[in-house]
Amino acid sequence: CMFADILVAVSGEETDWPSVAQAVEIACRESARLLGLHVVDSASDRESEKVRALQAEFARHCELLGVDGKLAIEVGQVARKICERARWADLVVVSLSHPPTRQPVLRLGSGFRTLVRRCATPVLAVPGAFSPLSQPLLAFDGSPKAREALYVAAYIAGRGAVPLTVLSVSEGDRSAAAALDEAAAYLEPHSVKAQFIERSGPVAEQILDTARARGSDLVLMGSYS
Repeated sequence: CMFADILVAVSGEETDWPSVAQAVEIACRESARLLGLHVVDSASDRESEKVRALQAEFARHCELLGVDGKLAIEVGQVARKICERARWADLVVVSLSHPPTRQPVLRLGSGFRTLVRRCATPVLAVPGAFSPLSQPLLAFDGSPKAREALYVAAYIAGRGAVPLTVLSVSEGDRSAAAALDEAAAYLEPHSVKAQFIERSGPVAEQILDTARARGSDLVLMGSYS
């Protein structure tokens, strides 16, 4: 299994539970251990009634599907603590209920942006809805971080026997054809069935448009580049 230990961030908000359910589902598939993490502002908050109720609810979610899981309580800044704990995990699952805004200054201060750029472990962002992860889309440009996403995509598609869509977008002087050839050369010996799509134009828009057209319920990409 690629994901033996899964770290899931739990803030206690109602919008978090779909991401916990997603992490539990992956833990079931991978026979993995679930490592919950809740970050509080001060040491005195560790023993609060709210925290005890959160631990009980987390344990209930794990018990329902027979997953080995435990919720740890840390004090500090959320993104930093997730990155620290991620050293002992193979996948980090977080809720994307508060994505980065469009304003440049606020984007720089976004905890999610910090997490994506600094976390050494793959991050699965759950935007509020549970996904069966049965229609993965890989956005691939041939960069080192994109190659890491390619390895994960090959594992998910091969282990679940699900079709994979590989998208590469030409932008400016960068051609998508070479990136698609590289992806195909890697996937073929792994017996992964894939459809390769080449597009041109703004990268983010092309990824979203292709995901909608293909009915994709999982998008994989490098954390930057």
